[in-house]
Amino acid sequence: MLSLQRIRDDPEAVREGARRKGEAAPVDEILRHDGEARRLRAAVEADRAEQRRASAEIHGAPTDDQRTQLNALKRRIQEGEGQLGELDARIEALLLEVPNVPHESVPVGEDERDNVVVRTWGERPAFAFPPLTHYEIGARLAIFDFERAAKLTGSRFAVLRGDGARLQRALTSFMLDVATAHHGYSEIAPPYLVRREAMVGAAQLPKFEDDVYRTDDGLFLIPTAEVPLTNLYAGEMLDSAQLPIAHVGLTPCWRREAGAKAAHVERTIDGHESRNVRRKPPRVLTNDRGSHAVADEHDFLSLRFCTHRFDRAREQVHREFPVLRRIALAVSGQVDRDDAIFLREDRNLLAPRRLVAGPPVHEDDGLGARAGRGPVNPGPLEGCRPQRRGEGDD
Repeated sequence: MLSLQRIRDDPEAVREGARRKGEAAPVDEILRHDGEARRLRAAVEADRAEQRRASAEIHGAPTDDQRTQLNALKRRIQEGEGQLGELDARIEALLLEVPNVPHESVPVGEDERDNVVVRTWGERPAFAFPPLTHYEIGARLAIFDFERAAKLTGSRFAVLRGDGARLQRALTSFMLDVATAHHGYSEIAPPYLVRREAMVGAAQLPKFEDDVYRTDDGLFLIPTAEVPLTNLYAGEMLDSAQLPIAHVGLTPCWRREAGAKAAHVERTIDGHESRNVRRKPPRVLTNDRGSHAVADEHDFLSLRFCTHRFDRAREQVHREFPVLRRIALAVSGQVDRDDAIFLREDRNLLAPRRLVAGPPVHEDDGLGARAGRGPVNPGPLEGCRPQRRGEGDD
């Protein structure tokens, strides 16, 4: 959240930053309420000073005029404090609607097509057949069960069966092990319900108010592990000797993805419920070269996640999974509300022996035996085949 003082000092820069992001910023309303609050605060302080002066002039029992004067001052102070409380609350709510100003290096643009590619790994595969989506493959393999999930809970949920459940467990364990055993992250198992203050602190509210799930007693189901990890040290003063602090957590995540956004989300990617391993590297607190400068002159730039360790973990995941990855500098319209600069990672993360659409597998291929699972039954795999390592990496 931008400070009120920054908006006072340079409101036009804040307006321009919001315009570059394609968002509305209630700068004029904030400044209007701020002007009223400052005038009212000055009047209340003047009444308090007058109250102290009038009280000091009373010796013995106050006269009727003195009592009337003091009562009038008391009422004015109480009314002024009440109005100030309402104005301050309104200003605080409006400040949460103001997006962070994009850094000057962020290119102007509206959508991901305008993002500037910083680097890529891997090569785009070329298939001699129309490839299937992950959810079509999952349905053919009977590892995704959407119909029974809908019966249990509703649309946009999935039941993972057999190898699907094993794959989820294996991938999440792998990601946690990479972060903790190889890159110094400390694993956190946080609560899945948080207070509103935590959601606001992680910039989920008020912007995504319609997309989150909440309980009757005012708690929220987390939409990402980022929420509890970000707020773990909220309100604390940390000694610099404790830094850097890097945490990783595996949690279920819930979000409605309301409105038009939901129509573009594929079946099992960011449905109403998912499981995410989220890494939270240390934030950049101070830097002699400016808050935008990069640790160790590394080219992974982010005001929120600026750490060499974070990128090394990404690199290891890429080595283990030969997939096409692209790091792109997001244009202004793609930078999140609370970010000033953001590097977007686009990837098609599939296991090296992933299944792609193609000729069916035959038992004499021996692929299933090499995986330690015996010959592959071509029945449920019709139209699919396991892909050998290095073949058509994406």
